[in-house]
Amino acid sequence: MDLRDEIIEGFKKSNEYRRLPKRVERQLNLKTNQYKNDDFGIEIRYNLIKNKLLNSGIKSVVDLGGKSGFFSIQMLDENIISRACVYDVSSNALKFGNKIAKYLGLENEINFIEKKLSIDNINNIPNADVVLCLNLIHHAGVFFDIDLVGERGWAEYAVDFLKILRKKYRIAAVSVGFKGKKPVNWLIPNRLRPVYFNKIANKAGWKVVYDANVGDLSLFGEKIACGRRTKKTPYILSLEIIYRFMGYNIVNKISKTIEKLNPKKIDNEKLSKYHIFILK
Repeated sequence: MDLRDEIIEGFKKSNEYRRLPKRVERQLNLKTNQYKNDDFGIEIRYNLIKNKLLNSGIKSVVDLGGKSGFFSIQMLDENIISRACVYDVSSNALKFGNKIAKYLGLENEINFIEKKLSIDNINNIPNADVVLCLNLIHHAGVFFDIDLVGERGWAEYAVDFLKILRKKYRIAAVSVGFKGKKPVNWLIPNRLRPVYFNKIANKAGWKVVYDANVGDLSLFGEKIACGRRTKKTPYILSLEIIYRFMGYNIVNKISKTIEKLNPKKIDNEKLSKYHIFILK
């Protein structure tokens, strides 16, 4: 089996996290969306990150929890960056990414490193211009740093995690899944979680220069989606006051009731569970 066939077979057997770079799609005549739903908004997030990083003078990226390195490979192939390093715990995902990079002739510009990341070892990861953290931090307390998040709470943990990144990178693209009980040990009403994550990022020394719900990006586009769920509107301010005096459950009930009245629906409701932040 040659490299081309290995890529096709590996792609078809994989889950929705695995996407094909555009040049690979064209050369293999294989469209990712014909086989996999983009339930995680990977294409939407990539386009946003690309637009925000263009003309920013970046050269290098470190991708934490980057699976097969789709974001890094695509940016390399579009000459947005010249060097990337992808970390993930899945050897199969990394092997697939390595095959893609080799197929595109990019194997000398990108490294794939198998590593279980934690707050204790991210400080040892190389510096770069940009860090991508797109499917990692909301899993803290479940898949890694379980005891630490349990003892200190997710908010305090996230501040310290982002502080380490702040010392090593000048730009961060962070995506957080606000879904169900994740992040764990963080009793913040669902509707206020993006607002409170902004506070976490600020406390860690970052400035939030862009944030959007991925579902809103899909529905409204980058300009209108920006800050739509974090702006200090009367609605958000009221929810914060209610949360302070009446608690978590009351705010969740109120916000769910109000948002049911919103006639706009996105095609894929899963997208609304993810929020992306560009930090500088």
